[in-house]
Amino acid sequence: ISVVDSYDEENDYYATLYIYVPEVYYAESFWAYSCEPYYVKTADSKNYLYVFTELETQMYLYVYEITNTTVTKVGSFAIL
Repeated sequence: ISVVDSYDEENDYYATLYIYVPEVYYAESFWAYSCEPYYVKTADSKNYLYVFTELETQMYLYVYEITNTTVTKVGSFAIL
């Protein structure tokens, strides 16, 4: 699994998250200063990617389920 974030030079806060797994490419854009991904494999062999982002005083958590053939966004949450 590779996770890359990139920023638009014209707008310092716009990030695009790229997730690469074998034969799968996923991209999503959002407003953020930073992007911190954490990979979690559960006891029942499910794979998740938790991505924490920050914009000014607000943090968000984006959750993705990863299989051998798909990346699915499970949800997003504002963290107060």
